[in-house]
Amino acid sequence: LLPQVAVDEKWGPEEFLSYACLKAGLREDEWRKGRVKVYVFQSQIFVEATPEGEVVERLLEAV
Repeated sequence: LLPQVAVDEKWGPEEFLSYACLKAGLREDEWRKGRVKVYVFQSQIFVEATPEGEVVERLLEAV
């Protein structure tokens, strides 16, 4: 899952981890059991201001 999905859907950290587990084919509460490693990453997101138009950076707001 990309960070913007959590922001767009207004998920908190626990929801994000649950959906990430589901996407990985795990049970949604698997991250709570201590057997799953969670890695943190940063991303820089770019979008087109208009179709085929100027490309601008999208800044995410913290949840």
